[in-house]
Amino acid sequence: MKILRTIALGLSLALLMSASVQAGSLEGLRVIGIDKADQEVLEGIGRGLEGIPQEVLQHHRNTGKSVILTAGTLPGYDNAVAGLYFYSGPEKDNIYVRVDADYYNQYQIPPDITLTHEIGHFIYNRWHPSMGTEDQIQLEQLHDYWSRHRLDCYDPEETFAVLYSNCKIDPEWYDAETREFFRKAESYIIRLSQGPGAF
Repeated sequence: MKILRTIALGLSLALLMSASVQAGSLEGLRVIGIDKADQEVLEGIGRGLEGIPQEVLQHHRNTGKSVILTAGTLPGYDNAVAGLYFYSGPEKDNIYVRVDADYYNQYQIPPDITLTHEIGHFIYNRWHPSMGTEDQIQLEQLHDYWSRHRLDCYDPEETFAVLYSNCKIDPEWYDAETREFFRKAESYIIRLSQGPGAF
């Protein structure tokens, strides 16, 4: 029975992955404060979302959560923070992103990575409780490797968000196994959005 379930899940994943996937855009999200955004920064953020399936972004919106764009320092944080994902409390799953050009120029951070990184946290937070053993092992291996090469890969979750955003923006820098790992995470979110019958 377990083998049949595994085969059925594998076939469902294959069908889901072979289906036409619409590129993500800001239209898939509930965005607040778009009028505060520098146009060039906004375009960069939009480019960063293009590698994410629109269904993943729509799932964030459909949970009733928002992406709040703000010009200036994020509430409660120093000037160096570009984005925030809330794990708990009344703001759970909301995302804050800086959209002032001066910030991105000062810190030499491309704006395309910020929201994509925070969406990575959202995906991780939804997928992690249901991750299989193989997926957990793969994430630990990614963390073990990248934590030796990047300061921002200090724990498995942050490693997921860092690599997810980088893989969406520059997929050619990552091997097929890593790209497939993130596609699997996205597929889980898409199935979540389809309701309990999708599992």
